Amino acid sequence: MGKSWLTTLGGVLTAAGASLILSEDHIVRVIGQILSVVGPLLLGWAAKQYNVTGGSIPQPTPPGVAVQSDLLGVVAAVDAMPKPSYDELRLKKMAKEILAEPPPTPAAVMSKQ
Repeated sequence: MGKSWLTTLGGVLTAAGASLILSEDHIVRVIGQILSVVGPLLLGWAAKQYNVTGGSIPQPTPPGVAVQSDLLGVVAAVDAMPKPSYDELRLKKMAKEILAEPPPTPAAVMSKQ
């Protein structure tokens, strides 16, 4: 258990406080109100202090997404030019042709490797 146990504790305190607020006993209700304030404060402080941002395992990108993004960038860059050259216009046309093709399937990508 790494540094993120503090954020978990903050969440547990918040949930416990929220459930205690519903109690009929005045003292238990006040404790619930206090926990409902302290929990999020602890959670926010710990997340900021230890840079807890979520999972650290990178997620795979579907095949072709990066290529499509790059091609869209080429098209946008040429469109933004005041007077694109012949080569730049040709590059834009090639990018649009590739974008018009269906994206490769994962099996096709794996077979090329």
